[in-house]
Amino acid sequence: MAESPLSAESGEIPDDSSSVVYDDEEEPSQDYRPGGYHPIMLGDIFLNRYEVVQKVGWGHFSTVWLCKDLKYNTYVALKVQKSASHYTEAAYDEIDILLKISTSYNDPVWLKSLRHYYDGTNEYQNALSEEGVRDHCFVVQLLNSFMHAGPNGKHICMVFEILGVNLLEIIKVYNYKGIPIPICRAISKQVLIALDYLHRICGIIHTDLKPENVLLQLTKAQINEIIKFGILKNKIDCPAMPAARPIETPQAEMVKELGNIVKEKEVDEKALKIKEKRKKYRQRKKEKEKQLKEQQQQEKANEDATTVVKKKRKRNKKKKGQKNEKEVNEDNKVEANIDKEIPKFDEFENIDKVEIKKSELDIEVKEPQDSSEKNDIEGSQEAGKEIKSDLLHIEERKNSINDSRDESDLSLLQLPEDSSIDSKSAPVVNENIKVKIADLGNACWIHKHFSTEIQTRQYRGPEVILGISYNYTADVWSFACMLFELITGDFLFDPRTGPDFDKEDDHLAQMVETLGFFPKSFALSGVNSKKFFDHRGKLRRISKLKLWPLKDVLMEKYRIKEHEARMLSDFLLPMLNYEPDKRCTAQQALDHPWLKMPSDYNYRMTEKEYWETSLIQKQKEVDNNEKLKRGESPNLEGIRMPSSESNTDIEDNDVWSEEEAEKDTVENEREFAENVEYHEHMLRIKESLLGKMN
Repeated sequence: MAESPLSAESGEIPDDSSSVVYDDEEEPSQDYRPGGYHPIMLGDIFLNRYEVVQKVGWGHFSTVWLCKDLKYNTYVALKVQKSASHYTEAAYDEIDILLKISTSYNDPVWLKSLRHYYDGTNEYQNALSEEGVRDHCFVVQLLNSFMHAGPNGKHICMVFEILGVNLLEIIKVYNYKGIPIPICRAISKQVLIALDYLHRICGIIHTDLKPENVLLQLTKAQINEIIKFGILKNKIDCPAMPAARPIETPQAEMVKELGNIVKEKEVDEKALKIKEKRKKYRQRKKEKEKQLKEQQQQEKANEDATTVVKKKRKRNKKKKGQKNEKEVNEDNKVEANIDKEIPKFDEFENIDKVEIKKSELDIEVKEPQDSSEKNDIEGSQEAGKEIKSDLLHIEERKNSINDSRDESDLSLLQLPEDSSIDSKSAPVVNENIKVKIADLGNACWIHKHFSTEIQTRQYRGPEVILGISYNYTADVWSFACMLFELITGDFLFDPRTGPDFDKEDDHLAQMVETLGFFPKSFALSGVNSKKFFDHRGKLRRISKLKLWPLKDVLMEKYRIKEHEARMLSDFLLPMLNYEPDKRCTAQQALDHPWLKMPSDYNYRMTEKEYWETSLIQKQKEVDNNEKLKRGESPNLEGIRMPSSESNTDIEDNDVWSEEEAEKDTVENEREFAENVEYHEHMLRIKESLLGKMN
């Protein structure tokens, strides 16, 4: 079996550190029976070498434990499989795949690729060093495997390096509002390198790529700190059977560890002080907002909102010379005593709500009420009809995640529930972040598939839904979906069941709305095609589609600047090609210019830029509605529209019949009138807003 002869000083942990299952609940106690889990107690020793130190977590197939390697004085993760024969067979398949991964990194073809990927970078020497080559495959390493006999049967055991939190935990820390793009860019390069290694060098398909299965690498010092001060310190004496409770981590220590994940230096109490100040700041802010709301209720309904703001500003100007500088202006709500420690941002990026008064053209600018509140725009009854919500509700997002995630989250750490940060705080991690793909329990060979049903739903490619043979580019599709989620905090595709359609129907419809229509030959070539498409290649159960190209989604919903949105969508769309054989490979994606863009954390639009962009987009919608009235196809940039010129096997999908045009005339005329009215209204608001800014 493959071993890594890692040495360390007494009490220390090597830099090679695996995939570890973690879940908030305990594994079922009834599964501790013949064919099921192996009962493990703290202090148990496996193979006369691995001493159990701490319960880390569990999955449907196994339990996972932190162990001390007595031979090399290091720490490892021990995964103990259930003993039933089908679990044993699956474990053998997984070991074969893991052995291929751990023995192929010195392939000359791969070394040549690494030289290309890191040419001209600071990582070049490290990536091509003897130890660096293995780590720069960015895939979890199997260190050992063996059979262990117990009261419930014979169990396959696998020994892995230790890894840190998974990317879903980092998404949570950023409050589902997206990880900064420069950090996502660094993660993307590493994950694509890992996929290229798996696909081209090892001949392996992961089949279940998602944020939970990409974990942060930890250094020796960081893991030592976790063991000494954080996770393991308070849980050594916890009961291990039948199931250990979730690891309880002191919040202060976890905040400290998060700051250290990629910095390799100690964090002082400043971060905690800032956190406390922010907490007090939010409490005071809520009290002031409550007072302000009571005042507003007493005012007349038609009172000019901006007059109130101007009066407050005048009163505040008179108080400038006074000593009490702790008083906060109610119109901007920024506390002076924490302003030095909280990063400053562009004035207009702090605007979170614009309240439009129906009787007046003036606007009232409000500050965000809570760090967890989603950005939205509240308008008059007429204006609000056409405004899309900026972000999905966070609770809905969390529920959706809980519904879709499986148990095989392989990470050593779990962050506290309240460890989310303000979206405008300093980054939790930086661009030096290092990750690895983990959990290859569902992986298969390119030439030998173990299952036709692969991928977690939100990351599932259309070929899997339709029952078309998949290849290694299924992972590339999943990666594109995952990257969108990292950047925005939302799923790219999050299908739901409707009264007349199921999740698969909705999933395909969402793909069409974002990516364009399916080629007829592809849509009708699957085992399940007739269930979803008619003979023309059109969806059977969902006919009303609202096309919203990916670039426009990034700009309109997430306020990403036009240049960044264009480059990002140009990067993602080839990986989201419906047809697996035409889909971009990981190797090809690694040469895309988006990965080489300079770091710029100022990629969100200011309020001024957002309004200008919204007005332009609204004008496009008005123009398209005019075309719809005339029976013409709309002009949608970035959408794959059916066309006889570009796709000869599509019939009639680009033709609007007289019957369809007549049927939609009334609706189109109403929508057109609303759009014109809305456009004029927004133009007046824009002029008013720009006047206030100047």
